[in-house]
Amino acid sequence: DEVTVIVTTPAGCSETVTLTMVENGVSGGTPTAATASTTICSGAVPASITVTGSTVSGTVSYRWQESPDNITFTNITGILGSSATLTPTTGITTTTYYRRLTISTLNGVACEEASTSAIVNVTPVPTGNLQAVIAGGTTVTAPVTLTICPGEEVTFTGSGGTTYEFLVGPTVVQARSASNTYVTTALLNNDVVTMNVYSATGSCTAVSNPVTITYAGNPAVTLSSDAPA
Repeated sequence: DEVTVIVTTPAGCSETVTLTMVENGVSGGTPTAATASTTICSGAVPASITVTGSTVSGTVSYRWQESPDNITFTNITGILGSSATLTPTTGITTTTYYRRLTISTLNGVACEEASTSAIVNVTPVPTGNLQAVIAGGTTVTAPVTLTICPGEEVTFTGSGGTTYEFLVGPTVVQARSASNTYVTTALLNNDVVTMNVYSATGSCTAVSNPVTITYAGNPAVTLSSDAPA
């Protein structure tokens, strides 16, 4: 736009001055569909986030920000420049919102506009607790070494998740299911029993501490006779 001012003296002389105004337009853009809303396990590093659709009238630069509530945002240290994509390098433990400020610098004037936010939802990692019970009463909690007799029945019970998978060594002996109990009489000396425990969404998993099996020593048997030779 232009603004023109004409100044005229009483004697009829005039001077014209024209001011040209240029808008430093900028729009923030939106995250791509693939990165607008994602879910990760607690402690994991979020995937890269890309914002598209921003426009500027001048020279473009970006600043990335994060927020726990999508209201109060803080700058992410070191992320400033021409990158349209944020690549996080640190794991997070709570749901976090990310947005990008698009900055347009024109004739020495910087204007900025924020994108809509991308959300990274965080799912807690389950805690796998494993107990073992020998038929007859002895109960132990992993990590532990459990002494049994060959062929003795042992019941393993898990907690802390929604579904469970039991392993002896690297071998799955009871497939993942809602059952948190595994019963066996087939354990061998030095077997190691563990359990994979899964969250409600199934996306996060943890491994329990182990129960190591040892066999009890065979009793010493001595035969004697008092019958006459």
